[in-house]
Amino acid sequence: MLVGLHLEKMAGALYTATQHITLAVESLRHMPNGTHEHIIRAKKSENLMEHLYREALAELFKTSDVMAVLKLREIYRHLSNAADRGDEAADIISDILVKNT
Repeated sequence: MLVGLHLEKMAGALYTATQHITLAVESLRHMPNGTHEHIIRAKKSENLMEHLYREALAELFKTSDVMAVLKLREIYRHLSNAADRGDEAADIISDILVKNT
């Protein structure tokens, strides 16, 4: 099972999204054009996370260890939900950017 690899990729996508959200917030006041680019990249990271989530689940259900399936599915779900919150944050930053320009 490729559990470690899936978790690593998912955590990486989440980390990338958070980096871009942070940079978007920091650039709101001084560089609005740069903010838009960070918003796009954060949303792309969330899309990648959804792809990785489905891929990880497909691999996970190939195993017969029910307890491992339940535990890992929950971890995967929480990582995916965290990415969804990042997507919502990117939308809010985008709204702020539109209202201030």
